[in-house]
Amino acid sequence: MNAEYQHLVSKLDGFIRKYYKDRLIRGGLYAAGLLVTVFLVAALLEHLGHFGTSARFWLFWGALGAMGFILGRFFVIPLMKLMRLGRIISHAQAASIIGSHFPDIRDKLLNTLQLRDQADASASSSALLEAAIAQRSNELGPVPFSSAIDLRRNSRHLRLALPPLAVLCVLLFARPGIITDPTRRILQHNTEFVQEAPFQFVIINDSLTVPEEQDFELFIELRGEAVPTQVALVANGSTAPMVGHGGARFKHRFRNVDEVVVFRLAADGFTSDEYRLRPIPDPAVLEVRAALRFPDYLNLPLSI
Repeated sequence: MNAEYQHLVSKLDGFIRKYYKDRLIRGGLYAAGLLVTVFLVAALLEHLGHFGTSARFWLFWGALGAMGFILGRFFVIPLMKLMRLGRIISHAQAASIIGSHFPDIRDKLLNTLQLRDQADASASSSALLEAAIAQRSNELGPVPFSSAIDLRRNSRHLRLALPPLAVLCVLLFARPGIITDPTRRILQHNTEFVQEAPFQFVIINDSLTVPEEQDFELFIELRGEAVPTQVALVANGSTAPMVGHGGARFKHRFRNVDEVVVFRLAADGFTSDEYRLRPIPDPAVLEVRAALRFPDYLNLPLSI
């Protein structure tokens, strides 16, 4: 194999490396956009649906499988090709791609490769054939094969990666709970999570104690961006609606409290933590003592 043809092959190998480098950059941009999109879809679905463990199990493995496919298809495979692992394009295929950018040399480049194959297949390569290969290789030497690929053109693929990344950044800055909370639940897909209410149950009473066998009036307030118009009190297996007390305030009267009452508050499908109303002993007068001091002019002794 003459030096001119070796130089031609070296240039083709350089083009093939740049070809896969171009594929790797493009695939990386595709992968970044698609990975973030899959992550956003999974997180937003869980945020809106607040699924149970079974649905979150499939959501987790479905998203993981999709991410694995995207990463392998658009990034890992081009990286392996760049490292010359596995099957890569041949010199003839590279010549066809180069010929689409340099039409003037397309036929000459392909013909040179065919002549080389013909010479290699021949038991005795003729000097005339070797001279033709050397001449055509020499003529193709000045052509910059690698310039057929412009890596800077990959910047146009940023439109696929930047929008999902921008949406993710905006959500993490403005409403991080929309992303972080669903992600935590998806990762812990075997754990049951109680859905948090978009409002708070706030007890206004200073304490939850009442003298024994007396009534106790409970006052609560709902606080949040959107509060329901009805609240129920759940105690001893029964549910009783609370009475509106103006705005987002409600009240309920416990009658003749003589034992600890465990209760919860419920509204719009959400339930509060457990509360306990405790009776305390009612003070009673068991004995009265008084000291009577009479005026001196009555001549009466001190009486107790």
